[in-house]
Amino acid sequence: MSPRSMTIRTVEDFLKVPGKDLGLCLKSFREKIERTKLAQADAKRLGTGTVVPFDVFEWSPNAASDAGIKSRTFEGATPLAEMGLRPSAVYQLGELKIYCLEDCAEASQNELLRTPDIGRSTVLKIREHLNSLGMDFKESANRVAAAHDRARLLRMEPLLNRKATITDESDVAQLGLRTVTFGRCLERELNTIGKLRSLTPRDVYMLFGDSSRLEIAQTLESIGLTLHCNPPQLELWRYGMQLKKDMQFPGDDAPVLELQPWLGAAVDAFKRSGVSTVGELKTLMRSGGGKVKGVGKSTAQRIADIFGIKFPPGLT
Repeated sequence: MSPRSMTIRTVEDFLKVPGKDLGLCLKSFREKIERTKLAQADAKRLGTGTVVPFDVFEWSPNAASDAGIKSRTFEGATPLAEMGLRPSAVYQLGELKIYCLEDCAEASQNELLRTPDIGRSTVLKIREHLNSLGMDFKESANRVAAAHDRARLLRMEPLLNRKATITDESDVAQLGLRTVTFGRCLERELNTIGKLRSLTPRDVYMLFGDSSRLEIAQTLESIGLTLHCNPPQLELWRYGMQLKKDMQFPGDDAPVLELQPWLGAAVDAFKRSGVSTVGELKTLMRSGGGKVKGVGKSTAQRIADIFGIKFPPGLT
């Protein structure tokens, strides 16, 4: 029975492909190489830098079902209905007065992606055939629309593939941020990664929405970067750029205020009572919690549970 999908990194992985599927697997591998070459050519044309070649090949026998379509050679006058596109996509393209392959060169990628029933895979398939004829989509006349075109192109390649070429001078599109986040960067003229990293967490909080703030922090972290001010995790948390589940629990020598994500307003009560470090709070909990104004029995018990401390009998 053929595998549903395989991750191929070495020649030995190819040897695991069943004999009856090997031909289709190699054909798909060649098509992946050709798509990468097209992406490199597009990146050079759009000035977005070199796309690093892929180092992992994901293959599924089902992915080769339209191999017959892909093996054909199309001409500029080839009707879209003969290119293996979904009927709904062909209909929507007809509404745009696009009936054959060469008509697609009169539209921008951004225009097509905004059209219902025309997704990224359809646009990529059309681009491959256009490029094979030495053609491509029309460049968006609008500067912002052209920037979104570049960002969509880059999002087709994994972020880690671009990591080696990313610097502060790189276009912010290289981060592959979602459309809403990338659009806000353009609105604020944060057009390079360096300009984005020059912000403080408070700046990010003021300029971006909840999901975008978290996306920026997580995307930068995934390639080993952070904001230039190198903010501590508590500051990132306060401004919505880090989730509590992703934070490192502070050590005994850390200020007690660093427990705020876990303890909330109770840390202020402990601070006012003279507790200055996490270690001192643990000692207080082991003695039964003491009498701290603003901290009730249930709160003290919850805090003790966080530390894994069991109160001595009668002290709670």
